[in-house]
Amino acid sequence: MSREPIQIEEHLDAVSGLEPLMRAIRSVAEVAYRRADERSETLDTYEAHISRMLRGATRELSAPERARLLGEGAGQRIGVLLVGSERGLCGPFNEQALDTFQRTLDQIEEEGRQAVPLVLGSKASRVLSQRGFEPTFSRSLPSFNVPPYVRVEELALDLLDLLTGDGLDGLRVVHHRPTQGFEYETVETALWPIELGTADKDVPRAPVHASEDLEAFVQHLVTERFLVELYDAVLHSSASEQLARIRTMRLAVDNVQEREDDLRRELQWARRHAETQALLQVISGFETTEETADR
Repeated sequence: MSREPIQIEEHLDAVSGLEPLMRAIRSVAEVAYRRADERSETLDTYEAHISRMLRGATRELSAPERARLLGEGAGQRIGVLLVGSERGLCGPFNEQALDTFQRTLDQIEEEGRQAVPLVLGSKASRVLSQRGFEPTFSRSLPSFNVPPYVRVEELALDLLDLLTGDGLDGLRVVHHRPTQGFEYETVETALWPIELGTADKDVPRAPVHASEDLEAFVQHLVTERFLVELYDAVLHSSASEQLARIRTMRLAVDNVQEREDDLRRELQWARRHAETQALLQVISGFETTEETADR
């Protein structure tokens, strides 16, 4: 059924009003992406420094002390943390990480251990609930912005409480990481036990001075290293989320513009149709008048 021109005009106005909002969301996402990318570069330098200090300090520990402080040893309850988004408008961002998340859970269960689902991001938490998961740990993240270091520090301390208590024996994190252009990939990394790796040959060894309480010093470094690794995952996820949001908003603007073109064509046709109908009515009235006059 064809619509009146006034109805099409109202529809066109409503659709056109979406475009400025979408462009604004995209602009905010672009700023947030740049901030996340800049912070990630700075964090890499800090993480390398902390890791070198921790490697040096743990050399002075006995094997049992090292294992206890770094969380080494096989555990039975392993947490799997999904870092997602707080809100939507980012396409299938959260759903794309679920395959890796599910695969990690299944792998842990196949090893005869218990997998415990955890999540960051309210939108991601809702997606997990819809898929039948019941996260033991669920926390929110800032919306349309880069999570501040202080906020992630709170999250890290909450997770460490689970790890150092009776809650969890290990922790893996599943998150997105930017690759190139507007693309990103899903990765899974281990946050606990702490894995020190090997020193970079191109980087000079960081001197570590003996402390009166070496164990407390190492514990501080372990906590800081855990926080940095978690923040790195959150930053990469945030940057990927903004890329997904930028791409989603660009596609949305393209769709709006296509819809506007369709509505303008429909409006043009409706106006011509209305003008034709009006002209036909005038002609019909004129013919009726002539017939009446002839009689």
